[in-house]
Amino acid sequence: MPRFERIIPAVPARKGVNPFTRQTLEIAGIPASTSVFEIEQQGAVLHFAQGEPGSERSSKRTFATEDAATTEYHRLIKRKLRQRFVASGAARILLPGDTSPAGGPRDDSPPPSFLWLEQAFASEDDHFVSELFRFRKVEQAASFAKNWLTDTRPFARRALLAYVDDGCDRSGHKALVKRLFKQAEQAGDDELMGHFMVAFDRLVKRTRIVRYGVGSFATDPSLRVRLDEGGTSDQFSIATRSYLARRAFRYFRRLGRRDVDRYGRAMRHTLSLYRDEHLSKPMRLLDAWGLAHALYASSTVLEFRPKGIRVAAGESLESLRPAPFLPEAFSNCFGELVPLVAGSHARPVRRFFKELLEANHKHELAALTLPELRGLLSSPHEEAQELGAALIKTAKGAERLTVEQWLALLDTPSPEIVALLCEAIAQHVAPSRLSLAQACELACQKRAPVAELGLSWALGKPLQNEKDLRIATTLGRATVEPVRKRAADHLRTKLVELSFAKPEHLRELVDAPHADVRAVGLELLASEPKFSESAMLWWALSESPWKDVRAFATKHTKRWLQAKDEHAAPKTAQFFATTMLSIHGGSKAKRNAMRDVTAHAIRPSKEAPQAEVLALVRHVARSVRPAERAMALAALARALRLRPELADTVRELLPEVSFSGVTSQ
Repeated sequence: MPRFERIIPAVPARKGVNPFTRQTLEIAGIPASTSVFEIEQQGAVLHFAQGEPGSERSSKRTFATEDAATTEYHRLIKRKLRQRFVASGAARILLPGDTSPAGGPRDDSPPPSFLWLEQAFASEDDHFVSELFRFRKVEQAASFAKNWLTDTRPFARRALLAYVDDGCDRSGHKALVKRLFKQAEQAGDDELMGHFMVAFDRLVKRTRIVRYGVGSFATDPSLRVRLDEGGTSDQFSIATRSYLARRAFRYFRRLGRRDVDRYGRAMRHTLSLYRDEHLSKPMRLLDAWGLAHALYASSTVLEFRPKGIRVAAGESLESLRPAPFLPEAFSNCFGELVPLVAGSHARPVRRFFKELLEANHKHELAALTLPELRGLLSSPHEEAQELGAALIKTAKGAERLTVEQWLALLDTPSPEIVALLCEAIAQHVAPSRLSLAQACELACQKRAPVAELGLSWALGKPLQNEKDLRIATTLGRATVEPVRKRAADHLRTKLVELSFAKPEHLRELVDAPHADVRAVGLELLASEPKFSESAMLWWALSESPWKDVRAFATKHTKRWLQAKDEHAAPKTAQFFATTMLSIHGGSKAKRNAMRDVTAHAIRPSKEAPQAEVLALVRHVARSVRPAERAMALAALARALRLRPELADTVRELLPEVSFSGVTSQ
C-alpha cells in the first residue's frame, strides 16, 4: 500500500504596483500545504485515503473485474506522479487489514524503540519480529545484522527465517535486508539463501492492465524503475528487485557446479518453501526468476531474457514439462521426491515433482508400498491424490484393505481422483464383501462414479425377503439421474415379480424426492391389483407432500365417484373420501364423502374394514382445518350413537377426544 505526498511550498507576501493607478499593493502570501494520497487494491475493490494530513477522507470503488481495478490502480498512481506527488513510503492510514480509515493513523502504541528491540532479542521475546516490522527505518542495520546472523540460538534462527519469509519488502528495511543477504551469501548458508530466493522471487510482480482494449503487463508504477545517482528511497527499485532475484539463484547455480548433491538437497528444501499464495496467477511463475530456472531452465517453452521471462511464441504454460537446472540433482533421491508431491505448498512445485516422478522413476513408483500410497491419497493436494490413485490399482497388498478403508479413500472432492479410485475398488473389492445396505448407500452418493459402482453391486445382490426389498427401495433416493433411472426400472421389475412385495414397499417409491421415481411408483399403483386394492396406500397418497402424487389420487378418486357400477362405490369409498377430505375444502362432495365414511363405520364390509375407516376418520379429525375437524367429530358422534360398542376402538384411536353426551375436544 503506497503513500504519496505533495508539498506545495509557501508563497510569501509581497508588494506590487497597480498598472492603472500606479498605487502600491500588498499581495497576500499563500501558506504551505501538504496533500496525502494512499491507495490499496483488494481484488476488484480499490480503497482510497486522501486529503490533508490529519483530516484524510476515505472512499472505495468497486469494479466489474480485478483486471479493471488493476488498470485503474495504475492509472491513478501515474496521474498522481504527474501531479508531482512523491512516494513517501508505506501507507499510514490504510493499515493492513483495515481499509475503512476515519482519519489519522491507526497505531496508538508508542513509537518503536531500538533499545527495547535489543532487549527483546536478548530475552527471546516472541514479539521481537513484530516489533522489528514497526520500524520505518532501521538505523543500526549493519551491526544488528551481523549479530543476528552469527547468533546460534534457535530463537534467533527462527526469528531470522520468519523475517525473511515476510517478503523483504517493508518500507525502510532495505538496508537490513541487503546486509543479511550479503552475509548469508558469504557464510554459505544454504537454508537462509533458499528463504531469500523465495522472498526475492516475490519482489517483482507484473500485473495485466487493459487500456483502450489492448492488454499488456506492467510493474507497480509506485516503484521507481531505478534510483538516480545519489538518490534515496525507502524501497527497492524495480531494477534492484530483478537483480536480487538473479543473484539469489546465482548462488545456487554456482553451488550446483561445485557440488551437485549439496545443490540438490538445498534446492529440494527451497522448493518446498513456495506457497500457493506466492504463485496465485500464471504471471507469478514468470516473475519468479529462481523458481522458473530451477524447474524449467532447459525448457523450450520459456524464454529467459534480461528483462524477464516470457512464454515462447506458439507455446503456453500448459506445455511446460520438467526441465530442471542440473537434472542429475534429482536423479538419485526418489525417497525425498515422493513426500514433496504430497507436502509441497505450491501447485507448480507439486506438479513438477509429480511429472518428474512419472517420467524418470516409473519402476520405483511401481514398488511403492501400500502405506506410502495411502500417504499420497490422504494428502490434501490433488496432484498427490492423482498419483496415488493411479498407482493403487497395481499396488501390492491393495486387496487386503478393508471395505471401510476403501470407502474412506473416496472422501476427496476431485471427480477425476474419485473415478480412478472407483476403478481400483472395482478391481480389488469383491461385491460379496459389501452388504446390500452398503451398496445402496453408495448408489445414493452425489458423485457419479461412486453411485455407478454402488448400483452395479446393489443390482447383483438377491432380494430374499421383505427386509431386503425395503432396503433396495432406498435406491429411489439416488441423486445421480442415470443411476436413479436404472434403479427405478430395477425396482419396478422386482415389485411385480416378488411375491412378498407389499404396498408399503411401493410407498417408498411414491414418497421418493424425485419425480421420475414417483412416476414409476404411481404407474405400478394404477396397474397392479395387489397395490391398487390397498386402502391404506391410497390414504397415504392423500397425505403426500408432493403435488403430483396428490393430483394422481384426486384424478382416480373423481373417476371412481363418477362410476355407474354400484359395486364400485362400497369398495372404493374410503379412497375417494380420504382424498376429498384432505385436498378439497368447502365442497358438497366432502360432506357426502364424510357421510359415506360414517355409513361404512356403522355397517362394516370386507371391502372396507371397520378399522381402516375409523383410522381415516381419525386422520381427518386431526386436520389443521377447523371445518374438517368438526365434520369428523360429528361423524364419530353419529357412529357412536348408533354403535356404542365402537367406543373402545375410538378411545384407542383418539385418546385426546371424549364423548359423554356432548361432543367436546
